[in-house]
Amino acid sequence: MRLVVGAVLAWIGIRLFLMLAPIGNEFIAKWIGWYDFPLGPLVVFLCYRVCRSPNIDVRSRRGWLIIGLSYLTYWLGNCTWNTFEVILEIEPFPSIADVFFLSMYPLMFIGLLMLSEPLNSRREKIKFSLDIATIMVAASAFMMYFIVARVEHDPETALWETAILMAYPVGDILIAFGVVSVLLRRRSSGAMNPVSLLLVSQAAMFAADMFFFVQSLDGTYQTGGIPDLCFLLSWALMILACYLQVLHGAQAAQRPDSERPYPYRLSPYIAVIAGYGLLVFDHITHNERVGSIPLPTALLLTSLVIIRQVFAARELAQLHASQAERKAEQRFASLVKHASDVVLVTDVEGTIRFATRSIERMLGWPAETMPGCNLAVLMHHEDIPTMQRFLREVSAHSDISEPIEWRVRNRDDGWQYVEVIASNLASDPNIGGLVLNCRDVTDRRGLEDRLRHMAFHDPLTLLPNRNLFNDRVQQALDRSARHSASVAVMFVDLDNFKNINDSLGHEMGDNLLVAVAERLRRVVRPSDTVARLGGDEFAVLLEDFKTAQDLSALAVRMIDSLNVPVFLASKHVTVTGSIGIAIAAEGDKTQDIMRNADVAMYRAKARGKANYEFFEATMHAQILEHMEMEMDLRRALQAGEFVVHYQPVVNLQNNVIVGVEALVRWNHPHRGLVYPGTFIGVAEGSDLIVNLGRWVLFEACAQGRRWQDTFPSDVLQHISVNISARQLQHEGFVGEMKTILAQTGVRPESVVLEITESVLMQNVEWTRERLRALKDLGVRLALDDFGTGYSALSYLHQFPFDVLKIDRSFVSKINDEATNDALVRTIVAMGYSLGLSTVAEGIENLGQLAELRRVGCNAGQGFLFSQAAPAEVIGRFLATLRVGPQLTVISSN
Repeated sequence: MRLVVGAVLAWIGIRLFLMLAPIGNEFIAKWIGWYDFPLGPLVVFLCYRVCRSPNIDVRSRRGWLIIGLSYLTYWLGNCTWNTFEVILEIEPFPSIADVFFLSMYPLMFIGLLMLSEPLNSRREKIKFSLDIATIMVAASAFMMYFIVARVEHDPETALWETAILMAYPVGDILIAFGVVSVLLRRRSSGAMNPVSLLLVSQAAMFAADMFFFVQSLDGTYQTGGIPDLCFLLSWALMILACYLQVLHGAQAAQRPDSERPYPYRLSPYIAVIAGYGLLVFDHITHNERVGSIPLPTALLLTSLVIIRQVFAARELAQLHASQAERKAEQRFASLVKHASDVVLVTDVEGTIRFATRSIERMLGWPAETMPGCNLAVLMHHEDIPTMQRFLREVSAHSDISEPIEWRVRNRDDGWQYVEVIASNLASDPNIGGLVLNCRDVTDRRGLEDRLRHMAFHDPLTLLPNRNLFNDRVQQALDRSARHSASVAVMFVDLDNFKNINDSLGHEMGDNLLVAVAERLRRVVRPSDTVARLGGDEFAVLLEDFKTAQDLSALAVRMIDSLNVPVFLASKHVTVTGSIGIAIAAEGDKTQDIMRNADVAMYRAKARGKANYEFFEATMHAQILEHMEMEMDLRRALQAGEFVVHYQPVVNLQNNVIVGVEALVRWNHPHRGLVYPGTFIGVAEGSDLIVNLGRWVLFEACAQGRRWQDTFPSDVLQHISVNISARQLQHEGFVGEMKTILAQTGVRPESVVLEITESVLMQNVEWTRERLRALKDLGVRLALDDFGTGYSALSYLHQFPFDVLKIDRSFVSKINDEATNDALVRTIVAMGYSLGLSTVAEGIENLGQLAELRRVGCNAGQGFLFSQAAPAEVIGRFLATLRVGPQLTVISSN
């Protein structure tokens, strides 16, 4: 077929050469009209091949077939015309040839319409109608202005002949209508597209008709002229279009989705410009023969353009709204596609109508298998009634529901917790059901359970903690009030547990606590609750016991169980416990029975530890007295009822006063002067000791500065102040000490801070760092009551002390027991070896003084020298003191 097409195109080329060559041969000019004799059958054959191609849609195949028929009628008309004109030498117009020629126009028009894409929407139809009307009005105006208006009816010419003559330009307008329809309704995919070549061939045919019509009216038409040249060009382009359509039918049929928009969309506006151009041309030429065609044309085009612009504005607004809607839909679809949550659409019975693909990520079920499945199939049987009730409630309201949790089976037959929020969109035609937004909260639920367990259980022993124990005690008391059941609480506190932590370490201490918890669990009944309240304190809740003797027996079993050694760190460790027992009375609350058990436990410790004690009412009275004392102390501190007395510290070798110790007294408005032994214990049990100690420290330093300004430095070398454990542990104590030194102006080296030996054992590393910080301020440090805790001997060299104070319990027994004499000598010798001075407390007779002098003790204080006295008494004595070989006793009077 390629050779045939090539031969035909060569034939056309020869014909073009003969037509254009200035040979002047009448025979060639006469027979040139037969140029299309082999072309018509070829075009029909090619169109037939196109319509047989399976790669082209049915509508396009029919269009090509009808176009082939139109060319067949044109070929028949041309052959008839040439037969009449050349062979028979008869005037061919009018004749049967005109029937064939005029038949071509409607067939070509129908074929072109079949090639254009169908209009699917009402909006596209309106837009196309306005555009084609605009173009065709302009084209018709030009046709009427330049062609039709020039036709003058000859009276001798039959009317039907004139009608046939006028039918040709109407047919051309019809073909132009078809060409414009294809241009406006078919997407472009390249200049060499077969349809594009077909349209150009029809444009050449249109031009040939126009030239032929004009030359015929002017009497200048000759065979082989410009019209025939345009006709020949039209045939060549048609053959090429058919050939390309046959050759590239598959490519022509398979257009990509993202094609360019409709071309020639400016054609209507070009037509309007042309219409107004025709009006201007008519105004310039004053062509009266054509009548008033340009002006109505311009007005009609103006109306069409206005209507088109209104429609375009509405279309643009709809387009923007549609684009926004599509963008929102695409965004929503993308969010739903990639969301971790699952969206389900169900009916009120729970039947799933739609499920997002995220259900496969969450539960493992394919999304396409979900429609038609009921939620009850996936849910835990205990949650099905809740689910059904939930869906009914959602269907009855339009608001978004509160979150609810269900257990749902995954594809691995495991259970996952899902949080669901639902909304009723049954009235929405796009949804028509209940929308369930499902979120996997399995990890969150597990974390909440763990946090809940941690909030109510001790992480070390896994026993209930104080919060859970208090809750269970309250529940037991509530049951007791309803059913008259017995309730009791036991407090268990391990004895000397701190020593185990200090000697073996906290890790071993924790292991011991775990062992104690296990032993307590084994001793009690399964219905009883064992809890760890904190530190080394445990509690046991007991219900429905018969008598107090049952509680006593249980307490004995607990003590015996704790007395069994525990193997820790390659050694057996024995720990004992003190137990307080409180039996709930009518009307007791949780805090009452817990407080009573705590009080009884401390009474058991006071009786010698490793013992148990029942709570008695008298113990409560002691608590009330303690509370009253605490409130009275707070009032006294605010009222300034405390005073500081001072007891001299004497050099035992020459009886010279080397310092004083500041001692606090309470000048009670009703009870008179109250000594520390009465109230210090209460103050240390609360935060009062910090404020009271700070006040004593400031008063002592201020008084020391006044004495330093009054007397020489060799008369009063230092002033000592006792520091409690709570003060030392206070976070701002070092800063407060620095501030007091600066405010009072006392020499730092003259201030001695006395710290009890028990403080050192609470936290060795922390205490050492705190004492070094105090030493950096320039003050001196004394270890008070040394000798009462032997465990401190191994740590003594680690702390920056300057003074050792021998406890009065050892001094009071000098000359009574040889062991105490030896111990005092050892302490003094230890002080010398460590470079520390020693001070003996509680010297009351000359025998004690003599022995202390003999063993080399540096200084001492006690009633033998003086009781603690007010500052003015000590000041008068310092003013009159003469250092001599004899001891001078100071009276407090």
